[in-house]
Amino acid sequence: LDLFHRTTRRVELTEAGQLFLERANRCLDAINALHEDMSGFRIWQSGVIRIAAPPLLASALLPRAIRAFSGTATGVRLEICDVGTEGIIEMVRSGHASFGIGTSPDALPDLPSTVVMRDEAMLFCHRDHPAAVNRELQWRAIAELPQIALRPTSSLRAWVEGGFNQAGLVLNVAYEVNQISTVLALVTENVGVAVLPAYARAVIGHAPVVGIRLTEPVISREIALLHASGRRLSPSAKAFADMLRRT
Repeated sequence: LDLFHRTTRRVELTEAGQLFLERANRCLDAINALHEDMSGFRIWQSGVIRIAAPPLLASALLPRAIRAFSGTATGVRLEICDVGTEGIIEMVRSGHASFGIGTSPDALPDLPSTVVMRDEAMLFCHRDHPAAVNRELQWRAIAELPQIALRPTSSLRAWVEGGFNQAGLVLNVAYEVNQISTVLALVTENVGVAVLPAYARAVIGHAPVVGIRLTEPVISREIALLHASGRRLSPSAKAFADMLRRT
């Protein structure tokens, strides 16, 4: 049976060769899917809880829950993978993460989510900044302030721009950076202000930075646990997820 048709200048697949290639690709896809399923099963059995979460959310939300959980669980190892949104989705889908934490994704029926908290947009500024005397500010009050923003590829940047847009305003970008830690470092030096999720307060530490609630409109989003449809959480992962909801 000939799979290839050869001439002096080129090699082409015959009709049988095309059929063989299609069937072979299906077999490879099935093998890859089986490998991912077995990888997820090993995690399920091993007593490892692997959590995929964005870096800021991981540092703000997980430490307290881990401290509480470590006092009740023995023989369980927690692993935190602080990755971006696409990485979270891929790790949860493949079974390489027990579950993910992030904003509730739209139109992902294979990744059901459970909301654990709601978060609001806040203005972060140096405590010596004129805006720091306020407990609340309307979006229009910060329209002219030089903003330190994440780059447009960030989903958080889109969320912040949406807040300005709902107020009929445009984000006044003075500096663009890749990491939230860099945003906060610049705010600490009082070179600008930044709109970030309220949970960023948890990682400020002793920095001279304050958070001010933004109103008219109040912009919020849901933070959720993501898990793969049809794949059960291990008992230890379920126990940690339940604790995370209560923390």
